[in-house]
Amino acid sequence: MGIDGSPVPLGDPQRVTLLNFVYPRCTTICRAFGSEFQQLQTEIRRRGLQDRVRLLSVSFDPAYDTITELAAYARQQRADPALWQFATLADAADLPVLLANFGIVVIADGLGGFEHNAAIHVVDQQGWLVRIVDFSKPAQALASALEQGATSRAKKPPAGAGS
Repeated sequence: MGIDGSPVPLGDPQRVTLLNFVYPRCTTICRAFGSEFQQLQTEIRRRGLQDRVRLLSVSFDPAYDTITELAAYARQQRADPALWQFATLADAADLPVLLANFGIVVIADGLGGFEHNAAIHVVDQQGWLVRIVDFSKPAQALASALEQGATSRAKKPPAGAGS
């Protein structure tokens, strides 16, 4: 569920998604991740790629990260909602399967926070995970997204084909 209360699909029919998993109270890796996604947002705009790539940050702390909390975090990150979306799960029971499908390990740290791994996940237009890139290599993730987008467009028949 997005910060406006509407569902946010993993896949976008028009764009490849660069996805990360965060919890905004994190003061370590998530803060660095926010900076990496800010830089990606700037680069995507600079290169005019908004119609080909989007950013999506999903909270893995739905008990705390309400829509209001995520909206505040999005503002703090200076996220352009047309390019960078934030989401939480409507049903926290879905979280373990989602995290497992994306290879994310989250362990409560006993202090109210979490220890977790981090990566940029490249998700195709149908919502399938196609690549995982180290979070410290955003340029590689963007290149992978553009490559995936070109591959997906090449597979689509031209409009009116087959009629």
